[in-house]
Order: sequence, then structure tokens, then C-alpha cells
Amino acid sequence: MVTIDGTAWLESHNLFFTIDGTMYSTINGTLKVSSGPVMHSGLNPRLGPFEQIDIIWEAMDSKNTKIMTSFQVYSEVSAVVFTQNFTLGGLTGTSCGDKNGLSTGFPTFTVAEPMKKELGYLAYGEIVLSLQSIGNWMLPVKVMGSGLYSAPLTLFNRTKHTMVLSPFKEFMVSSMVFDEANDVIMQGIMGMITEIPKDFVHQTVVYFGRERSIKNSMFEWGHTLLKQYNTVRYSEKDVTLNYIGYWTDAGAFYHYNTEPNKTYEQTLIDVKAEADRLFIPYKYYQLDSWWYFKGIGGGVKNWTAMPSVFPHGAGYLYEQLGYPFAAHNRYWAPDTVYAKQNGGKWNFIVEKEKAIPQIL
Repeated sequence: MVTIDGTAWLESHNLFFTIDGTMYSTINGTLKVSSGPVMHSGLNPRLGPFEQIDIIWEAMDSKNTKIMTSFQVYSEVSAVVFTQNFTLGGLTGTSCGDKNGLSTGFPTFTVAEPMKKELGYLAYGEIVLSLQSIGNWMLPVKVMGSGLYSAPLTLFNRTKHTMVLSPFKEFMVSSMVFDEANDVIMQGIMGMITEIPKDFVHQTVVYFGRERSIKNSMFEWGHTLLKQYNTVRYSEKDVTLNYIGYWTDAGAFYHYNTEPNKTYEQTLIDVKAEADRLFIPYKYYQLDSWWYFKGIGGGVKNWTAMPSVFPHGAGYLYEQLGYPFAAHNRYWAPDTVYAKQNGGKWNFIVEKEKAIPQIL
């Protein structure tokens, strides 16, 4: 249960893990407490002290698989971190068979009954966060990103007290699933993951804003993540966030479209001339997915300019425009020239439809 000033906002629901193709859960009695809860104190060098509660669960499978879950309550930041800890052993056969489902679920919540009329939600989702939805939790249909297209979920009350739920560690395998039929919010590991290695740790954070402001609470949540990973906002250094630029992405007039009988090189030079004439201070030019070589599945084969687009090369166009490019880069194609499998010099995992660069 998650309470704010003594009032329950969220209630715990089901805990589950998929092991060798079977889901074991607390709700159906196949996942039981083996030991705990055990409370102890700890110190996060970046976020400060916390109190932690550990519980070891045992699945009713042939191996009596044990998994630890924990939650950490911080005192210097208003956050609770929920952990799935696989130090007792990894899991095999974890896929639930649904890319928009979950292979593991912790934490999972329902909104406390008295709060359903009181809470609103702000949700994002889909590709490039094209979905934005806001409404009251009592709505019979709540539109929010789920599964592969999920995003942080924000809950708030009438006085703008705000809570943000999001992944906190291992972001690339994390998903939130909203079970609309049962009105359940579930955080966990993606549904098509087939194996979880020993010592893997997955975390989710529930952050409560210190200010009565939805916007400021979300900034606080973001600052907490930045602090945890010892990084900073790059907005002050990012040209695209600080200056006006000329864009050629979806919706723009020159998205996969040029001036009649002209190349993109000529078209953008003309755009620059017109901007100068009208005193429009463009500080960069965005090049969308039309400018580079594509391979299998439409992914990036070679991230260089096609001669049909920039006959004199990207360097020449840069000199003519006098300002930097904000250059689009899609996912990598399985036949990308940069992969060692294709004669390149970089380590990639090459799959049927896409390729994924590996950390050096």
C-alpha cells in the first residue's frame, strides 16, 4: 500500500513471475512467502539513507524457485523504490508470449476505492509519445500507453499533490501494463523476455512531489533520476532546445518532398536564402529519415548522405547553410555496414528485422 499523509492512494495487487512457461502468482496461491519480511537500513550514495524491507518468495514449481523482492523508503527524497532481485538464481522460460504483457509483475497496484473519484491521471504512450491523455480515474475507459508503448504514469489529486510511477533501473526491459478489465497498474519486465540471468536487478520508483504542482513534481522526479545516475540536463547545451530551427520531419512541407525538379541540397539552400530575406534566425536544420541509406526493414544501412539527396555531400551543404544539422537516425537494419557480420568494425546483435549495437 502507498499512502500519502495517511491516506491510501494505491493498494498492492498481484505479484507474479513466469518460470518455464508457467506464471506463478500470489493471487492464485502458487507463489508464497518463504522468509521475511526483514527490515534493514541502507545508504544510497546519491539519494541518501533509506529503510528497506526484503521478502523472499518461493514458487510452487519443481525447483522451488526463490526470488527476492524489496522496497526502499527514502528519507531525503520523497521516493519509494521497488526491486525485483534475482541474486538467488536466474529464471528460464520467462516469456508470457505477449510483447505487450509482462513476464514478471512487481509492483502492481489498484487505486484505493475512496481515491478513485479524487485522483486524476496524466498518461503518455505510443511511438515518440504521440499519445497524451488526461482524465479522472473514475472514467470507464482510461487511455494510456501500455506494454511496449508505455511511459511514466502520473497521478494527482484536487490539490495537485502528485505521484509519478516509472522504471528506475534496467529501463530497456521495463514495461508498464494497464489491465483495464481489472483496473490494475502493473510494472515489471517485458513480456517477451525469455530468460532472466542470475544477479539481475530490476527497479521501479514511485515518486511523490514535494510541491503542489504537477509540472514541478515531474521535474523533481526527473531530477531524482538524473541524480541517481550522476548526470545532468543538457537543455542548456542542446541547440535544438534553445533556438529556432528548420524542420523537415513528418508534417513539414519538405518531408520526403522537395522543390520541383530540385534535390534536397538545392531545396535547403533555397530555404536558407528565404529565411535570410525574411530575417528568420534559424540556428540549425533538421534532416529527417529521407537523407541516408536504408536497408532491410527500412532501418539504417549506412548513415551517410545519398548522392541523390546531397550531390555535393553533407559537408558542402553545411558550409552553404552555416549552421549544424539535427540529423535523424532510425533503428539499425540487419544489413547495416557497421556490423562486424557485414564487414564492419562494430559489435552488433543482428536479428531478422533489426540490429542492435552492443556496448564496447
